[in-house]
Amino acid sequence: MLKNRAKVPPWTLPVIAAAAVWLALLVIAIRPEAWSWMRGRLTWMLNPLFHDWHVVYLGWTETMAGHDALSDPANPFNYPRIVLWFADWGLRLSPVTSGLAVAAFFLGTLAFALRPRSLLAGAVFAVLLLSFPVALIVERGNLDQIAFILLVVGLLGLGRDRPGPVAQAAGAGAILLAGLVKLYPLIIPAAAIFYWRDSRRRWLGAILAVAAWWTVLHLDEIVLVMRKTTRGLEPAYGRLLLTGRLQVEGTWGLIQADARSCGLVGLALSWAVMLAGLWFGVRRRREISAAMPGAVDRALCLAGALVYTGTYMLGSNWSYRLVFLLICVPGLWSIAGEGGPVRRQAGVALGAIGVSCFVPVHLPLVAFVGLQLVQLVLMGLLAGVAAALLWQGAPVAAAPAGRPSA
Repeated sequence: MLKNRAKVPPWTLPVIAAAAVWLALLVIAIRPEAWSWMRGRLTWMLNPLFHDWHVVYLGWTETMAGHDALSDPANPFNYPRIVLWFADWGLRLSPVTSGLAVAAFFLGTLAFALRPRSLLAGAVFAVLLLSFPVALIVERGNLDQIAFILLVVGLLGLGRDRPGPVAQAAGAGAILLAGLVKLYPLIIPAAAIFYWRDSRRRWLGAILAVAAWWTVLHLDEIVLVMRKTTRGLEPAYGRLLLTGRLQVEGTWGLIQADARSCGLVGLALSWAVMLAGLWFGVRRRREISAAMPGAVDRALCLAGALVYTGTYMLGSNWSYRLVFLLICVPGLWSIAGEGGPVRRQAGVALGAIGVSCFVPVHLPLVAFVGLQLVQLVLMGLLAGVAAALLWQGAPVAAAPAGRPSA
């Protein structure tokens, strides 16, 4: 019996979890009574389902009518105009069809990215697929799903040992598209140019050159996107949340007029924790790097750590963006299992990811402060992991037999 169980491929567990999430989403989408029942119990759900796809469709409709949806303050569309290029084709679908299709690709990509190597890891990774950020991003139909898919596909192309020129070109193109859709993924090539020290640097340099050129030409567009992007305290994460909640609650006599000074205190605290994490990562770079042998796992962990650290420092992000934490988990799992002196820190990071992904949405003040401290520590730890991997660089793959190394 035990032998038969051991033969179950570990990767099937995340796949089953991904399929379960998508089937639940399908039922909610096509059964009004299921939608009413779920929304009555999950107050964070928005009406209509796939709310962000409805925003995109509104932008497409305005575009086809000859109006600029992004510059219109009354229009909630807040994505770069590259999304509007697909108005003619996109309006042939419905928001529900688009939401279900993108969710299927997103969940499949996430399940593939996790790729457990043991049944225990498979069970843990499957549970993570049932977490709140995953449920939130597919329920909203947010375009961060597309950025996630493109980023993972790009890293699979660039991150393998000795990728060929076609894989490098495709990977670089996917990462560039992810950055043009949601902007923040551009932190990946900006940092990874120090990680890969071979021909991949040329592709990363090309990404940065195109991104810089696009930024100069579309600076007004970026300003509009930032201005129209909504922010909140829950469900969200970032350095501004702790001081923001304290102001809202009037704790210690703080009021909204103290926003500037509170923001500076939060910024100073975040920088202190991040610098401590960077110091630890550089100091323990050999142990961290050696405990994460898989080339793709290393690339995914680096990307997830950079996205979380970077967006945390931006200030406030809706919690669906925590899905990028999940691609850190396989690498951290390796460190926790084999990392020697750094396994404890990897275990703390995994625990902090679990807390961040499964904590209830609306928390009383004391629990909210505790969550912010957990996520602050997680930011420092992931900054350290990113620093260690960047400092060490990608391991040089051995040349194939019979072929001299470069």
